[in-house]
Amino acid sequence: MEQSSAATLCDDGPTVGGSFFVELGQVAAVLAMFALLVAWPLPEANEAHYLGKTKHQWQPDWVPNDFFYDAADGHPTFTWALGWLSYLPRDAYAWTVRWIVWALEAFAWCRLWNAISARRWLAPLAAGLFVLLAEQCEMAGEWAVGGAEAKGVAYAGVFLGMAALARTRWNAAWIWFGAASSFHVLVGGWSVLAAGVAWLAMGRERPSIGSMLGGLSIGLILSLPGLSAALLLTAKSDPDTVRTANMIYVYRRLAHHLDPTSFQPAEVVRAMSLMAAWIGLAWFTPRAWLPRELRWFTHGTIVISAVGWIVSTCTLGDRALHAALMKFYWFRLADVLVPAAVALLVVNGLSLSDADVARIARQRWKRGVLVALAIFVSAYTAERFWTIATVRAPRSFRGFAAEPAATRGEQFADWRAACAWIAEKTPPEARFLTPRMESSFKWYSARSEVATWKDVPQDAASLLEWRLRLREIYRDPGRVPQRWVGSLNELSPERLHELGDTYDAAYLLVEAQPRLALDLVYQNNSYAVYRLDR
Repeated sequence: MEQSSAATLCDDGPTVGGSFFVELGQVAAVLAMFALLVAWPLPEANEAHYLGKTKHQWQPDWVPNDFFYDAADGHPTFTWALGWLSYLPRDAYAWTVRWIVWALEAFAWCRLWNAISARRWLAPLAAGLFVLLAEQCEMAGEWAVGGAEAKGVAYAGVFLGMAALARTRWNAAWIWFGAASSFHVLVGGWSVLAAGVAWLAMGRERPSIGSMLGGLSIGLILSLPGLSAALLLTAKSDPDTVRTANMIYVYRRLAHHLDPTSFQPAEVVRAMSLMAAWIGLAWFTPRAWLPRELRWFTHGTIVISAVGWIVSTCTLGDRALHAALMKFYWFRLADVLVPAAVALLVVNGLSLSDADVARIARQRWKRGVLVALAIFVSAYTAERFWTIATVRAPRSFRGFAAEPAATRGEQFADWRAACAWIAEKTPPEARFLTPRMESSFKWYSARSEVATWKDVPQDAASLLEWRLRLREIYRDPGRVPQRWVGSLNELSPERLHELGDTYDAAYLLVEAQPRLALDLVYQNNSYAVYRLDR
């Protein structure tokens, strides 16, 4: 019975279920589920960052001479595959790329689901449970379904590779993982290693290396654009520059993604609890619930994460070595694919009828649990949709503490108004000093800025320059010990003039209060624009 069930799971299902319109409806349902859960107002934190850079690559005259936009591009495949859409109006561009990325992920998710189950109508439930678990049980801040950026396309390639593994099509899996690496070299590269763990664990069932040479070769060729771009980020820098850049990247800017000593304990507990639950499910559930290849692939992501913890612990005494090794996002794949595997296994296992798995024939509670799970995921989705529909500002907007307190929505409206005035009244080549933690100035104003916390470049030389700019601008040299200033209006007018001269910044965008002894050219309730050029 088990062998026949496993064999059935490797084909494309019943003829009626494979019809074009059924497949299209399934993908549309999963796409709708993704949109309900992640269609936050524009722009998400990474969207202004990545889409703006992509637009600049295609249209260099848009925001000319911007430090971040002119730095090296770490995702050239994404830039050239979707950057042509940047000629659309700003919001239409972002929404179009979002829908393309979500549609690719929805299609890939359906292919993955169909590789393990003939019950196509349950794919949206599995997708909703996956997003829920990924959001609540992430350890290093990784996500797969969200804003418009390169790793969303890469995870679509990973899901397609997993679908190929479920059907024991190893050559196709290597090709899809190579395609994922082209868009995001770390997402695809770690997937290749996780698949290698699965291949080693398959024992006598694994195919020979010779039989996979074609897929491995094509996958390698497809990965070259992403791999080359990653290598070029440090190729032109000397070892001392690379060493310093690694430490900035790991300790100063992205410790919450890279350094286990900076992870939140509660998030670590939740993520490890889900990993433990996965290991128990994978050990005790029948093979018909999820193919061995996918089980071992998921185990491979946990192995990578565990090795990352070991490497981190063993290198704590050498900060430079620790940073050089930890910059590779050891924990990102488990953050996404353990929730995905749990969702696939649980929903598929609960949906199997008694005739499918004779060993659990007496467990009549499964259907009740499946219904309860569907209600829970639906409630989570409804709550999320209501939150998205009623929020008045993007999650990327930080705002500031105001006295008397203005709402975040009011501050965001003022931010938009200030940026709109700048776009209309200042020269296209004008450069600005802006609030350190805001990430959408260029998105709304189409003007360059000296530096911000979010817009961190990826090449080694630019990383050092980025740190220098932040320290020069946003730390008060008159205070001991130095600290970040809460606002640039804490600096003296003389100091602001000096910074404007140093970085060729003709304007300052800052909170409206307190009023500065500078040439005021625009003000609303929350923000003011001053001229800095003398």
